[in-house]
Amino acid sequence: IDHVLSCNVGTEGTKLARHNLLLPIFSKFCKKLGFVWDTRPAVLGFAQILDVLGLPHPPGKRRLGAIAHCRADHRRSLGIDVTVWHPCTRSIRRNEAAAVGRKAATYTTDLAEKSKIEKYAQLCDARGIKLLPAAFNAYGGWGTLVLRDLVEPHFDKLRAEEKAEAGQEWN
Repeated sequence: IDHVLSCNVGTEGTKLARHNLLLPIFSKFCKKLGFVWDTRPAVLGFAQILDVLGLPHPPGKRRLGAIAHCRADHRRSLGIDVTVWHPCTRSIRRNEAAAVGRKAATYTTDLAEKSKIEKYAQLCDARGIKLLPAAFNAYGGWGTLVLRDLVEPHFDKLRAEEKAEAGQEWN
């Protein structure tokens, strides 16, 4: 079952297709927050930064899914990489923390965020942008960081607009 749930080849592209379906959703959020959405391959890679840092080029692709450029302050730009993990894979099922305790609901997305942070945080820092690992679980759970750094600001902005127009806000 693990192969069916998590293998890029075994899923015949559905894992990548699911990943790619999420990018347009983030594009809308980012544009409404005033970011400029960028998915040009030339800006998503890290080859130049690796060379500047004198770091080896690791095997495989080191490429973000998108960059949300902040025109007002480049340092607020977001390097976004989407990842979707399945909570029923063996490596997650084997850990008791995935099933019990106060962090069980976010266990899978917490691991996914940590994985992206380990892979990209230093590279994004070197580019002067903030990494936003957009982590999800296959059942629809959202990662803590994407909720905090993108979704909540979007709805905070909508609430503020509602209050300005109608004199009241919603919760």
